[in-house]
This record gives sequence, structure tokens and C-alpha cells, in this order.
Amino acid sequence: MTESGRRESEAIRAHVAQTSPALQAFFQVELARAKEVLAGGSDDSSALGVNAGARVAQHLERLAVADAPACSPGCSWCCRGRAVEVLAPEAIAIAELLAEARSADELARLRVQLAGASQRARTLGVEQRWREQTPCFFLDAETAECSIYPVRPLVCRLHNSVDRDQCQRASADATQSTPVPRHAAFEIPTNVARNARKRERRARRNGK
Repeated sequence: MTESGRRESEAIRAHVAQTSPALQAFFQVELARAKEVLAGGSDDSSALGVNAGARVAQHLERLAVADAPACSPGCSWCCRGRAVEVLAPEAIAIAELLAEARSADELARLRVQLAGASQRARTLGVEQRWREQTPCFFLDAETAECSIYPVRPLVCRLHNSVDRDQCQRASADATQSTPVPRHAAFEIPTNVARNARKRERRARRNGK
């Protein structure tokens, strides 16, 4: 393990130690599962991030029932100004959803529009994208809702806030670094899923 990886691991463990027993148990289960996969266990390492995402999503739903974040339909401030990394299985799920919901003509227009949006996105740096508050391609302009919500990527599922007004202020003045308070209980599964994605990318680079 690299020095930066060791420090990150220690920070996560320290954070876990201060959380509820339920979250600590969740973290330990995910840690054991990741170690099994990396050691050549039953799961395919290329799907580790997606598999972790499905389990994290279930955990977040249980948390939201007891202590819901401020996010709600039509609240789309976090759907602007960001570059969303999509895993290959997630992209396939999005394509399948669109194929079921759109006509052939609509899909043809969508491909052209998506190609143009992708080309434009490649010219934007992180800061410029945030300043311009570039909306996600799949954000419905009329309803301000996600048009692919059932199959939205893991990174989208993990975004949350406990102050909707603060999100609006951060988006309204993108030149400022306005902090957005996140639900503390969501941080552990977020870190678990983020680390699973890192392991998946590492496995792909190593050809595993």
C-alpha cells in the first residue's frame, strides 16, 4: 500500500470508529467483500464498483427513512457544473433504458445531441465547468428532474445535502466556494463505494 493509501485508510477507519454500530458493521462487511474480490474470490473485480453501489444504495435508502437528507424531486443543483464518471455497466444500463423508452427517431436525435455535448464537455476544465454550471445532459430542462433516474450512476446516488438552500446559493454564485453540508451518516458508504471504484480502475489498468 502506498503512503497516501495508508493515510486514507487510517482516516476512514478513524471516521468509522466514531459512527454508529450499524455503520461500523456495514463497513466491515464491505471491507471483507473487497478483500475477497481482490484476492481472486467469487466476484468479478471489473464489476466491484457497481456491486458495491447496489449495496450502498440499499443502505442509503434505509438511512433516509430514519433521517432523510434535504434532497427532493426537482432539486437539481448538484446536477450542474460537474463531470460525472460513468462505469461501463452503468452506461449499458442507461442505453438499455433509453432504448426502451424512446422511439428510433428520438434515439437518433439523442445520439447526435449527446455527441455534441460530449465534444463540448471535453473542452471544459473543472473550474470552467463549475463556473458555467453546465447541466447534466440527462437533466430535464422543464422539470429539473433526472430523465434516467432509475439507472443513474453511482456517483449521482451518493450526492446528498442537508441544506437545500445552501445548494442553491452554491449554484447561484459558482465563483465562490460555498460549502454544502452533507449527511454525516452517508459518508461511510460513500467512501466505501469510492474506494471500490478506485480498485476497479486499478484492476482494469492491470488487465485483471
